[in-house]
Amino acid sequence: MTLDPDDSASSMPLHPGKRSFDRARGSVILRTFDTLGFACTYVLDRAASSADRWVLNAASLENVPKGMKARYIYTRPSEKEYHEVLELDADGKGFKPYVTNRFLKVQSPRS
Repeated sequence: MTLDPDDSASSMPLHPGKRSFDRARGSVILRTFDTLGFACTYVLDRAASSADRWVLNAASLENVPKGMKARYIYTRPSEKEYHEVLELDADGKGFKPYVTNRFLKVQSPRS
């Protein structure tokens, strides 16, 4: 996986939120703001990621129960498809899938 500050934040589709490249960390950062009041910052885990699989671990979680852990896993089986899994560890017993999404690119109709 190449993490170039100029294009890495857009090379893998990510959950709607604000994404950036933190030059100090040399890493992709994802910030999400939920309608339930949760504000979360996720950081790319380079060791667990590859070109077609990104793992972003929560670096900070606001307004969630104490001890909660979260991570997003993005996989790209093809150029036209990617999967998103939000995993939570609410009780210290390990991550479990909480939400999964499958996204497909579609051709826009020609005028």
